[in-house]
Amino acid sequence: MPYNGYNESRKNSTLKYMKDKMKIINLRIPKEKYAQDVEPYIERSGLKMTTFIKKAIQEKIYRDYGVSISLTDADDTSVDSEDSQNTEV
Repeated sequence: MPYNGYNESRKNSTLKYMKDKMKIINLRIPKEKYAQDVEPYIERSGLKMTTFIKKAIQEKIYRDYGVSISLTDADDTSVDSEDSQNTEV
C-alpha cells in the first residue's frame, strides 16, 4: 500500500501510542547553565539531546546499582553497558 501522507487517523494513532506507551519527563535547567555546562557535552557527543539524557540515566543506574537498562529506541545510537562505564563526559 503506498504512503498516503500523514492524516488525521495516523495522527490519532500516534497520539494514542504516545499516551499509552511513553512517559514524558519535563526538565528545567537555567538557560545559562545549560549553555555553559550541558550543551557543549551534548554537541561533542554527536547525540540528540534526548538520546544523551537517556544514556546518562542508563549510565547512572548502571554505576549505582549494577543494572543494565535500555531506554533507547532502535533509531538511537546506543552504547552497550561495558562501553557506557568508560564514557567520559
